[in-house]
Amino acid sequence: MIETQETMTAWGDETFGPTPPAAIARRMRHEVQELLDGFEALGDLQPADIPEEARRALGEECGDIYIMLSQIAQKLGTDLPTIATAKMAVNRERRWARDPVSGTIRHVETFKEPGSGLTMDITKFYVLTDSGSYLTPKGFDTAEAAINWCHSPGGEEAGALEFGVPEFAGPEEGWPEMYATNVLFARDLYDFWIANPLEGETE
Repeated sequence: MIETQETMTAWGDETFGPTPPAAIARRMRHEVQELLDGFEALGDLQPADIPEEARRALGEECGDIYIMLSQIAQKLGTDLPTIATAKMAVNRERRWARDPVSGTIRHVETFKEPGSGLTMDITKFYVLTDSGSYLTPKGFDTAEAAINWCHSPGGEEAGALEFGVPEFAGPEEGWPEMYATNVLFARDLYDFWIANPLEGETE
């Protein structure tokens, strides 16, 4: 028999009574701490270097955590495989970098675009000229919104003439054809500058 969220939750409620998900989360915190304690005793070993007995014990701790997490998800009406698949889709679209202060790896939210010097939200679109300057520091949620701004009196006043949305060919190639004014996705710009850093550029 393969256990499911439903069967593990039914067992938990039958054994311990109908337990609120917050209470299960607090219990799960202790199981996570036991897992961490097990790893702390071993150090940062690669899996192949962990003794078999310790690896089995750590696996059992993972099982306890999974059971409790499944119960929490079931009580919240969340299907774990479905929500994990959706969250992984988000994670795959994000960009990740090591925080220079804490040393932890975090997803990139903003970055300083070397060509314009503008600090950009990595999820937004920006209006840049072919010389690298920007026409507005404001980012737009969609390319369409940026195009609408170019058509607006404010865009015309800023000089958003002969604009277009050039096709991004990839981090190495960039944009083979550019316009006098370009609507560019910040994440594409980030990928391009990571692949093609300016000399002396550290961000």
